Amino acid sequence: MKQRCRNPNHKKDYYLYGGRGISVCLEWTKSNEFIKWAIENGYKEGLTLDRINPDGNYEPSNCKWSTWKEQANNRRDIYRIKDKKQFSLKRHLKKTRKTNSGYFGVYKATSNKYKYKKWRSMIYKDGKSYFVGCFLTKEEAARAWDSKARELYGNCAKTNF
Repeated sequence: MKQRCRNPNHKKDYYLYGGRGISVCLEWTKSNEFIKWAIENGYKEGLTLDRINPDGNYEPSNCKWSTWKEQANNRRDIYRIKDKKQFSLKRHLKKTRKTNSGYFGVYKATSNKYKYKKWRSMIYKDGKSYFVGCFLTKEEAARAWDSKARELYGNCAKTNF
């Protein structure tokens, strides 16, 4: 923590911390003070020190103990949308990667049920899948997917067009 905030020669992480103006409070520069704070604030084996505001300093009012998963979801690349839910851009892109159709969320329909409509569209959010519909062309399916993506994700939506 001290090295990545104070040492410009710490090439791996300094630019992400000290280089961005993040510092360690004076109180925590003394190991015994930090250890005292850690014990009083729930330190347990397996937890990591997490800054509540990823752009804030290392100080008692901005730090807590978290699991690796919790910390992974408290990053600068987490986007918050209107309904206060949050998602990781990386996770969102993984769920919306381009398929063999060349478009996000568009798949060739394999069921005879849709024999005249050859392309289907699906989108995912919060672990749920949403069936958008079946369409004659993959472009039509992609446009429908874009519309549903904007509805679900707002301005942060990754779209085909």
